[in-house]
Amino acid sequence: MKVFFILTGILVALSVAFVGCDLSPKKIVCDQFDLRTELKDGVLKFRIDTDLPDDTTVIVGVSRSYKEKGDSELYSVDYYSSKNSLLKFKNEQIVPLNNERWKRLLREKQVEMSRLGYGFDVASVSNKVELSAVVPIRQRNPGFGEDNVNLVGKAVTHRGFRTVNRKVMFKFPMKEPPVGRSPVPNLNPMDLDVGAVYTLSKKTPLMPHYNPGNPALAMRQVRYIQREGQIKILKKKNVNGTMWYRVSAKTNNGTRIGNGWINSIALLGQKLNGKYN
Repeated sequence: MKVFFILTGILVALSVAFVGCDLSPKKIVCDQFDLRTELKDGVLKFRIDTDLPDDTTVIVGVSRSYKEKGDSELYSVDYYSSKNSLLKFKNEQIVPLNNERWKRLLREKQVEMSRLGYGFDVASVSNKVELSAVVPIRQRNPGFGEDNVNLVGKAVTHRGFRTVNRKVMFKFPMKEPPVGRSPVPNLNPMDLDVGAVYTLSKKTPLMPHYNPGNPALAMRQVRYIQREGQIKILKKKNVNGTMWYRVSAKTNNGTRIGNGWINSIALLGQKLNGKYN
C-alpha cells in the first residue's frame, strides 16, 4: 500500500509539471522586412533588413514587365533571380541592369513561345524596373512549420498562406524598347504563318498536290528539299484535320526548286527557323 501511495504522488507531481509547461510550437516573428536599395548608373544595389532568422529561404527577383498585343495581362523578363538564404541578402547585392541582355532574353522567349504555337507581338514595355522579395511557404527551417503556420508578425501577410512580400519600383526607361511585331513567325509546324520563310532541319518531301487525281503519278513527281533548304508559305489548307502548305522552295544556296505542297506531319520533329520576308 505504501508503494502505491508513492507512485500516485509521483504521477500527480508529473501531471502538475506538464500542466505548467507550454507545449505549443515556438513562433517565428517577423515585424520588419525592409528593402534597402540604391539605383545609380544602371546598377541596382540592395540588401534586406529584417528580424527573420539567417537561414530563412527568400526568393528575390529584379524584372521589367511588358504587355503582349491583344492581351491586357502583364508579363515580365528577369534581370536577376535568386532563391537563397536570408544571410546572403542581408549583405549588399549588386545587379547590373543590362537592357541589351533583357531584350535578348525577351527574343528567346518569343522564339520559345512561337515553337509552341503561341508567338506574340510586344505592345508595350514598362519604363520601370521592379525589385521583389518573398518569403515562400516552403522553408528548410522546420521551425516555420508546415506552410509557415508558425510565422507571425507585423510584416506577415495572411492571404491564404503566411508569407512576407515586399516590392520596390524604380524608374529606368529603356532606349529603343522592342515594341512591335515579333522578330520570328509562328514556329509550330501545325500553324505556320503565310508569307513567312522557314529553314528546314531535315530532308522534306515536296508534293505536287495535297489531293492528286493520280496518286501513283504524284509519287513519281515528288521532289525533296534537303536539310537547310528554305520554304516560303504561300497559302495553307486544312484537309481532313491535317494542315497542308503551298510553298515556294529553294536549296540552302538559294537555287529555286519550285512550288508544291508540304504536309505538316512531315515538319513534326523539325527545328524550324523562321523569318518574315
